[in-house]
Amino acid sequence: MEKEKSREPTFIRIDTIHQGDQDKQKGVYHINAVDEVTQFEVMCTVEKISEHYLIPAIDQRLNCFPFVIKGFHSDNGSEYI
Repeated sequence: MEKEKSREPTFIRIDTIHQGDQDKQKGVYHINAVDEVTQFEVMCTVEKISEHYLIPAIDQRLNCFPFVIKGFHSDNGSEYI
């Protein structure tokens, strides 16, 4: 028997989208975090994919959710490992 998934908002999915480069300049990266149940979503933009930029951005975004985050799932991109 398959375990029933929790219907409480506590787990989010997070992903990074690169906007693209222009005129030989690196484009920005958009971070998107969405709750699996409520679809509550927060986004931000960072200049580079590195701990220096990602850790503060993700910390700030997680504090925007109106509930406690118990965990998150990414696509195993190296920026989240």
